[in-house]
Amino acid sequence: MPNPNTSTFPYAAPTDTELLVASDNAQSPLTADIDDTVTSIPVADGTLYNLPCVVAIDSELIYVPSRSGNTLTSCVRGISSTTATAHTDTTPVYGYILATHHNQMAAEMKALSSFTFLDAMKGLGQLENLVSYSELFSNVAWNKFTGSTIVSENNTAPNNMATATSIKEGSGSGRHGVGASFSTLTNGTPIVLSVYAKKQTYDWVCIGQNINGETGRRAWFNVSTGVIGSVGGSARASIVPLANGWYRCIVETTHTSNATKTFEIVMTTADSTLTYSGTATGTALFWGAQVRQGTMYEAQPYVMTYGSAISVQQGGIILDEGSLS
Repeated sequence: MPNPNTSTFPYAAPTDTELLVASDNAQSPLTADIDDTVTSIPVADGTLYNLPCVVAIDSELIYVPSRSGNTLTSCVRGISSTTATAHTDTTPVYGYILATHHNQMAAEMKALSSFTFLDAMKGLGQLENLVSYSELFSNVAWNKFTGSTIVSENNTAPNNMATATSIKEGSGSGRHGVGASFSTLTNGTPIVLSVYAKKQTYDWVCIGQNINGETGRRAWFNVSTGVIGSVGGSARASIVPLANGWYRCIVETTHTSNATKTFEIVMTTADSTLTYSGTATGTALFWGAQVRQGTMYEAQPYVMTYGSAISVQQGGIILDEGSLS
């Protein structure tokens, strides 16, 4: 029978939030009646459950992401094709390993196996990120345009980890965002630049290679509607919708000798608008900047870097080794 769960790989690395955490013999009774809509569930001993987890009450499965004392909070009722129903005081709340744990693990393993093996190991040729700090936009490797500043770096990212960056515009007129150089490439090499973006203040972001000087190598994306706006004549663009308002914005171009090797990411007020007068209040969320060789029609898992670029071509590491995620 088909697996009812969907993998997060290759768009994000699965974490405990997706794979869930089980406890041995976790069982505690309800301490009050609950109806079929409440999302806070009182139990006698909430410390028995490793979170996030899935619990079973009668025939209903419930996703539990958090706890406050002996109350399971922010619960999602009736998951895995079960039905949310009312339950009475003292009914046992089981936190055993359930089918959904196995299903999610199987979905992630199937996605990983397909990527690694079923495509004749071609996936290994895509493990590449030529940007040295893919998530740490506060690092000096990233230039901050027009007084742009880092507001916070602990926002929930597409992989459900608190590593996304909120960037705030400056108060002057110009581009508002960040840019960083990437590794040397051979002229004529197709490259793909991408970043995960989420709306905070403005609907639009613009990304590309040296977007101020190389006008053909950039594209605009509406991160409110998921629509691609203007695309430079030397570029192609794609946008991938993800959960919780995130989009992966992708630009493909070809490196030439006259093109500066910089990846630039900015927020903006409208399609085709690159510069504007900021008020030092507008913000945007970014995570997971990546530059790799190839085209945007090839498999393109995100590769996290911290301090050095990484490139694996058909099993051989050809640049500095970094961290994979």
